Amino acid sequence: MITLCSLSAVLLFNYYLKFDLNTKVDFAKSLVNEKDDTFISELRAFDQKIDDINLLSFLDSIPNPLKIHKVEFNQVLSDFVNDYETIDAKSKAIFNAFDKFENSMVYDQFTTMAFYKDFIKNSIAIDTNIYFEPVSNTYVLRKNQDIRLHPGGPFTVYFEFLPLDKFNTPAKLLSHTFQKYHEEPDYGVYINGVLKNTNGYHFNKLSNKAKELKVGKYISYNEKNISNLIYKVDDRTAVHVQSKFARIIKPISLFSFLFILMGITLSIIALFNTKYKFLPPQLLLKLNNISSLRRRIQLSVITLSIFSFVAIGVVTIIYFRYLSNEYDMDLIEEKNIAITADVSARLQNIDNSRNALRVLETNIHAISETHQVDIHLYDDNGKLINSSAPKLFELGFSPNLINTALLNLLKSNNGVYSSPELSKVGDLSFRNIFIPVKYDDINENLAYLQLLHAPQIKTQNNVTDFVGTLLNVYVFLFLLAGAIALAVANSITRPITVLGDQIKNFKLGRKNKKLEWDSEDELGELISNYNNMAEQLDESAMMIAKTEREGAWREMAKQVAHEIKNPLTPMKLSIQYMQRAIGSSEDPKELVNNVSNTIIEQIDNLSQIASEFSNFGTMPQGNNEKIVLNEIVETIHDLFRKRDDMDIFMTEPLDEIYVFADRNHLIRVLNNILKNAIQAIPTERRGRIDLKLYKKTGLAVVEIKDNGIGIPDHMKNKVFTPNFTTKSSGTGLGLAIAVNMMESFNGHIRFTTVPDKGTTFYIEIPLMHVKDNFEDVERISLELN
Repeated sequence: MITLCSLSAVLLFNYYLKFDLNTKVDFAKSLVNEKDDTFISELRAFDQKIDDINLLSFLDSIPNPLKIHKVEFNQVLSDFVNDYETIDAKSKAIFNAFDKFENSMVYDQFTTMAFYKDFIKNSIAIDTNIYFEPVSNTYVLRKNQDIRLHPGGPFTVYFEFLPLDKFNTPAKLLSHTFQKYHEEPDYGVYINGVLKNTNGYHFNKLSNKAKELKVGKYISYNEKNISNLIYKVDDRTAVHVQSKFARIIKPISLFSFLFILMGITLSIIALFNTKYKFLPPQLLLKLNNISSLRRRIQLSVITLSIFSFVAIGVVTIIYFRYLSNEYDMDLIEEKNIAITADVSARLQNIDNSRNALRVLETNIHAISETHQVDIHLYDDNGKLINSSAPKLFELGFSPNLINTALLNLLKSNNGVYSSPELSKVGDLSFRNIFIPVKYDDINENLAYLQLLHAPQIKTQNNVTDFVGTLLNVYVFLFLLAGAIALAVANSITRPITVLGDQIKNFKLGRKNKKLEWDSEDELGELISNYNNMAEQLDESAMMIAKTEREGAWREMAKQVAHEIKNPLTPMKLSIQYMQRAIGSSEDPKELVNNVSNTIIEQIDNLSQIASEFSNFGTMPQGNNEKIVLNEIVETIHDLFRKRDDMDIFMTEPLDEIYVFADRNHLIRVLNNILKNAIQAIPTERRGRIDLKLYKKTGLAVVEIKDNGIGIPDHMKNKVFTPNFTTKSSGTGLGLAIAVNMMESFNGHIRFTTVPDKGTTFYIEIPLMHVKDNFEDVERISLELN
């Protein structure tokens, strides 16, 4: 997990750096729009048409000191603009008229003459009266109308053509609030090396690094923990973008996040795999080893670490959110105090309230820029006088009146009022702060300033960064805790594991190794008790072994005596019969031959008994070699198949099966089991024996199935015990000897039985590790009577 997450974090961080660079390049490109020649062409035609038909002559009819109503003004000009398809399709027109004193001649138009002067100053002059600002993609047509009858003449009329994207995204009209809410990068747009547009204070002269840039190229560099990018738009336009430099904490945080995510994912997979077992067992991805003491110690330490992180993380987030809200409220209060002081300073030397309101109206944009906040100015009746974002009202996105209930609340509240609910423009959320403006010569409020306060994204990002740093610390503490848990658990469980292994390998009858432990602690006491117990068990085992050997010899002596008595009785009877018959008239030669044959037969029986006991008493020494098991099975089948009283069938695979065993021992084992199978079939039923050879999970299996009388349940545990037999003759050592022979090459014998139905013996031998043994094979069946 550590390796994978580290590599992933490095790769993703490298991708992030490239993505961030491309994002800044795209942002720089988006800041500067190219002029639309078709739009400009129609704008020139529009300009000429205004002169040709003397469109602005209706302004002569405005009586002094009245103004023209916005609806009437827009109606006259909008109908005219609609005749130009490109202008109408790509922009939203706003009209403003000003007298020679720079007073607006249109009701409810709040854009000031100063705004248009700054616009013209920072824009590109297409013609003497047509201007294009590439950052906002806005065109302005300026027309002069000479009015002799009006004392404010001549009038200056501005036709402002705002792009439809701003009309469709009204939140962008609140420039300061929008930038703080979305935390856009700082930028500066330079035309011919002169700063024309910026959203920050730290841009002044264009860096010398931009002089060598070609059009469409960029340069990126880091300076004082600030990432800089300069993009050359065209021969005269360049954009400088600044943002925070991605520090080394980013890939570390990414590693921590990936580590936690992978840990949670693997835990969920392990949980489901423990229940449903859908993964291969080799992956060992289960939660079923928690019963281990070592696992419990490790799990306890790790769980405590995770719980501590979650608890501290939750408390930290709650606390920092509280601090963030407190900081936000403190910031609002500080800004309110600063703006109130600024307004008081500007109105200090004003002689009357009317002029004070005029000064306040004129300075709204300056106050907004100074304190980096969008401001609306309302008179004491709640009517909008001016705004730092006038387009918001001119385009109808916000009402220009404060509702009656709020106005009454503001009048009754002498201090600053903060609305409890957030307001929205598009997707932009902000809090409304109302500051009453006082003036010395009146008791009531002169006006109201509405401040639009956006949540502090930087503060929230600082909280996120802190939690990310805390996450990094806890991930590494988690790894450290895991290592400590592993070390502590191993130090505690290692002697227990060794003790367990020693107990597992503990065998009576041999010298068991004692354990050593230096510390005199609980484990030391446990190990000392184990050593004492092992010593006592060794002594007891020796005594038990001695007793068992003596008992075994006594049992063996009884069995040998019993087996020898059986042939001695007919031998004695034959000799006695010969003694009585010597004096009779019978033919002595025939008599001697009959008695001799009987005695020789019984002597052979005694010899066989002696050989079987000798074989059982000494473990058979096998000469293991690579043999083809098919040949052994075929030999045994050929030996027994020619019987008239039963059917013996054989099934074997086409391919050869190789085992490493003793050929003679295998033949003896199969002979013995096959003889027992034949003898277990009663004479009144037709015998059937199935001899099968096949492979099963790394083993060669010889299966011998009969239809005999079976083995009763009470005798199953005695089948491989010496001296056990169900026949009227024999020593009962055949299967015991077979088991010993099979053990010499790691073989095994087992059986299944059904009383009165038959018994099946399975002779299992490990396969040799050769290629042919592990390929799929076909079988053939030999059904021979």
